[in-house]
Amino acid sequence: MPTAEEFRRHLLDHRIPVQYVASLDNGRFQVYLQAGIEPHQFQALLNNIRALPGVHEAVRPPMPRSADVLHITPRGD
Repeated sequence: MPTAEEFRRHLLDHRIPVQYVASLDNGRFQVYLQAGIEPHQFQALLNNIRALPGVHEAVRPPMPRSADVLHITPRGD
């Protein structure tokens, strides 16, 4: 299981505009995307994240309903 910093670097290596990554107790990461992502760009970005190696699931959390926060579950080895 990667650390939050390792996962942040992994996302940045794949050109995902990440500002900050925090580890959650349930094995997921809370990912804060950089500001300025337009609503029409968000779905494509989310699909790109879901297709990355090492990503099992990427979803918007129920709250806050902000386009700049995602919950990502890494794929277990």
